[in-house]
Amino acid sequence: MITIQTGRPLGKRLQTKNNTEVSWFEQTPLLSLELIWATGAMPKSAIIDIGGGASRLLDVLLDEGFTAISVLDVSATALATAKTRLGARAAQVTWLSPT
Repeated sequence: MITIQTGRPLGKRLQTKNNTEVSWFEQTPLLSLELIWATGAMPKSAIIDIGGGASRLLDVLLDEGFTAISVLDVSATALATAKTRLGARAAQVTWLSPT
């Protein structure tokens, strides 16, 4: 199981904090978007967000018309948060978790 600096399991941290309260939250993930565009990725390009969890990157990629998006995360809690936030659009994403 992955642990973070507090020694608590990652899933527990996400269960006790709102996803916008964790240190890695970005409302708009500008650096990630800049790096994706710098590769020349197009909306039909396959994108996998490793450790994406509840990231807002998915929202922007879907808004930009990307159609081959996958998210891999060890936290089922984080993935559930993202799926809930995306609503019906969650069906457009491939969700990957080791659990």
